[in-house]
Amino acid sequence: MPEVNTNKAAEKKKNSFDKTVKRHKRINKKAKAVAIVAAIIICAVGIYLCFDKLFFVKSIAVESGDKSDAEKLYTQEQLFEGLGIEKGMGLYEFDADDAEKNAKYSLPYFKEIKISRKWPSTVVAKVIPETPSFYCLISDNMYIVSDELKVLECTTDARKIEVNSLIYLKVGGIHNCIEGEKLGVEEDTEQIIDTLVQELSKQGILERITSIDVTDKFDIEMMYDTTYLVKLDDAKNLDSKIHFLTRIVEERKDASGGGTIDLSNVSKKEAKFDKFS
Repeated sequence: MPEVNTNKAAEKKKNSFDKTVKRHKRINKKAKAVAIVAAIIICAVGIYLCFDKLFFVKSIAVESGDKSDAEKLYTQEQLFEGLGIEKGMGLYEFDADDAEKNAKYSLPYFKEIKISRKWPSTVVAKVIPETPSFYCLISDNMYIVSDELKVLECTTDARKIEVNSLIYLKVGGIHNCIEGEKLGVEEDTEQIIDTLVQELSKQGILERITSIDVTDKFDIEMMYDTTYLVKLDDAKNLDSKIHFLTRIVEERKDASGGGTIDLSNVSKKEAKFDKFS
């Protein structure tokens, strides 16, 4: 009996020792894991602080995938102010998301913008530029508007109208005209403009249109160059009306003088031309 008790005591002592060893191993593993995580965090913070202190913003580079002159839309000063970034601040000191949000109203010529950083001192703005297509006159102010009716800027520089060959868009009932936002017009009016532009583009004559007047949705008018005043009546059968217009212009390509082309009865396959008096 004493021998049995001695064996049990020895086995119990061994088991207790094994448990203690295992417990110490687990504690050591946890300590090592914590130390590794802490070291990674310290290194990351150190690297960030080094970058923040070593790299400073000196310039903003504008890149566009469509090979447009997007970099010429704004000066460096306008880009810094529009993005809310200060020249000389740390390259990682500003929030890229905030800069992109600032651009919506401050840099409306950018349809889309994505901000990144390029060592050692450049902020990169990858953009998709807007397409200026129209201009409107509102309370003696001239506004440039995109093909999607986004208000791009208020300007007094008539050269911008000429350089971009903008179409004078005359619209009634405008209730909102804020840079960076869509021109506030009725939904059906917007649809008419969109459909009309699409049809003119399909026929390849959009660049010949100098003005579009949708003040009265039932008496839509356009100017073809400075030669023809085109009366479309309402927005019905716009595809047929624009097709008739191209035929009439083609037939009169050798004729002198302009006039009024009335397409209001195209549904009856009738069109009328009257010379300017």
